[in-house]
Amino acid sequence: MTLYEQLVELPDTLLPGLKEKNYPLSVAWREVCHVVGSVILIVATTFLAPFAPFNLPIAVFAVLVVFMTYQEFYLHPKKYQQRLWKGILDWLAWVLPFALFLILM
Repeated sequence: MTLYEQLVELPDTLLPGLKEKNYPLSVAWREVCHVVGSVILIVATTFLAPFAPFNLPIAVFAVLVVFMTYQEFYLHPKKYQQRLWKGILDWLAWVLPFALFLILM
């Protein structure tokens, strides 16, 4: 299993069996994990920003938007048969916290 696949499966590893017991709660749990991941990325970017020779938060946000768009609307629908509404939720859970951080920064 690759590092990427381990990260994708991390929410299911933390609460095993939730998807089978209660799918809507499972989706909510995954979205919470995505928001937490976004906050961790914001904290790491803020910590590393003084050491970067360019505006690191904006660069990371640009890469995040491009990667999440590719992942949620191309890769996951093909690999996991993810529905569009789930891709939109995932994309918003990752991108909105970072966008709010940049706006308030």
